[in-house]
Amino acid sequence: MQFYFGLAILAFMEGALVYKRSFLKKYAKAIFVFAIAAVFLVSLYYSFDLYSAWKTNPVTAAMLPPSTPIDYFLFYVFMWAFASYVVSLVAALAFLAVLKISNKKSGEKYFESEEPWMAGTAIFLCGHPGWIVYMASLIVIYLLIHLFFRIKNRSKKDDRLPLYHLWIPIALLTLLLCEFWLPSVWPFWSKLLL
Repeated sequence: MQFYFGLAILAFMEGALVYKRSFLKKYAKAIFVFAIAAVFLVSLYYSFDLYSAWKTNPVTAAMLPPSTPIDYFLFYVFMWAFASYVVSLVAALAFLAVLKISNKKSGEKYFESEEPWMAGTAIFLCGHPGWIVYMASLIVIYLLIHLFFRIKNRSKKDDRLPLYHLWIPIALLTLLLCEFWLPSVWPFWSKLLL
């Protein structure tokens, strides 16, 4: 379900980027906060749903209080529903801070004001280990596009290729790759998931 939330939020952001950039400029931070709240609320719902499912089954009911301390269930739920997004949230916040600090030191010449929030949202919604695939994909695609334009326009040495229109589409691509393609190609992909 978090996959579909991520897909919907990123698709909404891409639509805003294409059709109403001023909306994204104004609400990028709010979308980032909404994405965090939505993912964690869905995870919380899953936790309660799992608890009630375990309670009705006699085998799994033995793993719930009073037979077993609640710590077992809480650790299981954390690893199952929350850990992936906690790791990607830490990565997103770190990347967000680095982008904002580096942009401020450079006089706001590298990124638009909403770009760090777009990047943070993309990293967070990719989950773990999807955010690693996202960062690698972003770097590779950026360098390939840059190389293409450098070869195409040999005379221009001062070309600058912004990442503005790459943050969200690459995140959408990464989400789809991590959900549908990587598990079938890399047998150990499921071992990377928390």
